[in-house]
Amino acid sequence: MKNISEQYINQLQSTLGKLDQALGRIDESIIWLDENGIIAWSNIVFNELTQRIRIEVLGQNINDVIDVSLNNENTPIFNIIKKVAIGKQSEICILSLANKSICLEISANKVMTHGNNPYFIAVLRDVTEREKLHNDLFQKDKKLSDLTNYLNGIIESMSNMLIVTSPTLEITFVNKSTIEILGYLKEEDLIGQPLQKILSDASEDSDTQKILLLIQQLMKSKSVSNKESFYQTKSGEKIPVLFSASILKNVSGNPCGIVCVAQDILQLKKAKDEIIYLASHDALTDLPNRSEFEKVLDRELARSIRHKKIAALLFIDIDNFKHINDSLGHHTGDQVLIKLSERLLHSIRPEDIAARFTIQHHFLGRLGGDEFIILLSELQHPDDAGTYAKRLMSIISKPININEFELHITVSIGIAIIPNAGTTAQTLIKNADIAMYRAKEMGKNRVEYHTESLNNIYKKRLELENGLHKALEEKNFYLVYQPQYHLITNKVRGFEALLRWKDSILGQVSPNDFISIAEKSGLIIPIGEWVIKEACRQLHQWQSDGIIQNDLKLSINISPYQLIKEHFVKKFSAILNETNINPSCIELEITETALMTKLKGAESVLNDLKQLGITLSIDDFGTGYSSLTRIKELPINTLKIDKSFIDHVTKNKNDSIIVKSIIALAKALELAVVAEGAENKKQIEYLSENGCEFVQGFYFSKPLDKNEVS
Repeated sequence: MKNISEQYINQLQSTLGKLDQALGRIDESIIWLDENGIIAWSNIVFNELTQRIRIEVLGQNINDVIDVSLNNENTPIFNIIKKVAIGKQSEICILSLANKSICLEISANKVMTHGNNPYFIAVLRDVTEREKLHNDLFQKDKKLSDLTNYLNGIIESMSNMLIVTSPTLEITFVNKSTIEILGYLKEEDLIGQPLQKILSDASEDSDTQKILLLIQQLMKSKSVSNKESFYQTKSGEKIPVLFSASILKNVSGNPCGIVCVAQDILQLKKAKDEIIYLASHDALTDLPNRSEFEKVLDRELARSIRHKKIAALLFIDIDNFKHINDSLGHHTGDQVLIKLSERLLHSIRPEDIAARFTIQHHFLGRLGGDEFIILLSELQHPDDAGTYAKRLMSIISKPININEFELHITVSIGIAIIPNAGTTAQTLIKNADIAMYRAKEMGKNRVEYHTESLNNIYKKRLELENGLHKALEEKNFYLVYQPQYHLITNKVRGFEALLRWKDSILGQVSPNDFISIAEKSGLIIPIGEWVIKEACRQLHQWQSDGIIQNDLKLSINISPYQLIKEHFVKKFSAILNETNINPSCIELEITETALMTKLKGAESVLNDLKQLGITLSIDDFGTGYSSLTRIKELPINTLKIDKSFIDHVTKNKNDSIIVKSIIALAKALELAVVAEGAENKKQIEYLSENGCEFVQGFYFSKPLDKNEVS
């Protein structure tokens, strides 16, 4: 019996050994557990999984060998095995083995021994990589889903229309904007329809037809970008769109359709048209502006030359418009411009064009907001332009009623005949402008034609103006000093500082030629300031060197533009202090004409100068239109008789009477009197006999260089 038992045990051990070898070859972890979770047997794979040898794990509780703390439910692994054994379903959990996290799929069965003792056979499969791959796929799928939702959201919120077609241009997708803008109820109304149903005017040679051809060629090219076309709504209305298209490819890189994006540019085109209109028209009068007018003028010029037709350009400028703005305000000035533009529009024939330059009110000093141009086409004779201009002046001269004001407007008109006066729009406008300025110089409220001689005059003026700028920079001005003598004592009363200019190209330029240009260009201000500084500096030098007595006067000519310049008195006073000159030694001369125009603020400035101790003189007296009242109002010390009366005082009875009257007037008003331009003895004797105190002229001395004064 003992031999039989030993033999059975040996057979059993042999069988278990063979089973161990067989289960050891399975690439999965296998364990036998008793009803308490004690490991009764494990295969080699389990030992490798736990990195423990069999002897270490046999007899150990499975819960002590495998940590489930990483599992969300934190359930002991033996409980999981029993649950799976009963339910016959595998379960995946994350466990910690050998200090690393792994994912195990657990399968288990419950078996009973001969003694009705339960055992559990569990198979543990390491599915970490599989679950990682599955999780990665899940995350990618989620991202793809999120991206799809995101793109769908973008597509549906797009204000642009988006259409996807098949390679044969059948519509397969449209976004919400496409449906709404084109007036359809649902996308099914468009799905399956040809793209040509939406693209309007697909006739031969149309822009749409060209776009269709481009789209059909997309399979060979890359894209169609920003082409203007039209989409047709359900109701048949055409709307302008900015169209782009690109090829759609599948995952294999093969063309599978076309994506079309179109922007409704109806409002954009309206805004663009509005911008173009605003850029080409004057905001105040709504007439074509200079830029637009030049385009019209260029076309008319070409037509006149081609068909040998006569045309004319009328340059119109309101006389004394600045006075209206200054006295009545810019709003009233604007109303005058509007009223005048309306009269011009009513006065021209349909084929005529009237235009006001594009000048904002703060740019009035540049070209002037009161300038208009009229183009007269197909004249029979150049004189017709003058006739029309005079008729226009008559219409304009009628009273304009603005608020409580009744205004009487006159204009000066310059005429340039096309094509004689120029071959470009700019040249014609410039020459008409020159003729207009000539009309103003000739007295305003008149018409002047452009001539070549006028060009020469204004070219000369431009040369002089440029020369004046250069003279200021390079200090080409200098002063000469003409003595003034006392007729009774023959002693020097003082000197008049006279401005001279010698240009390296123009040579010696007469003050009669450049002073008026300096005044018109505004250069008289810096030039005049230089004269005052230089004259005072030289006077100080003479006084310091003892060349002249300290009581002699130095006369300096002042432009009325200087006189009304802000802070003139303050600057003059600063120069006197800087050069250490007693104000009583300075006499300022201003012309009679300038004083009689009642320059705004001039009288106050003269009084301030008088308060400084400076004496004031009226130059060229007798050439203006002075009144005794006006002279009495001004703080004047001296009258200077103009040379034009002295020239013929001994020969012309009228000049003689005028000179006597001026001398008598000066004595009556207790003013000093100086005769200018005395050049011979008879003139000196006449002036002496009639009580003239002081004289200045070539008879006594020419103007002297600063080094000649003694």
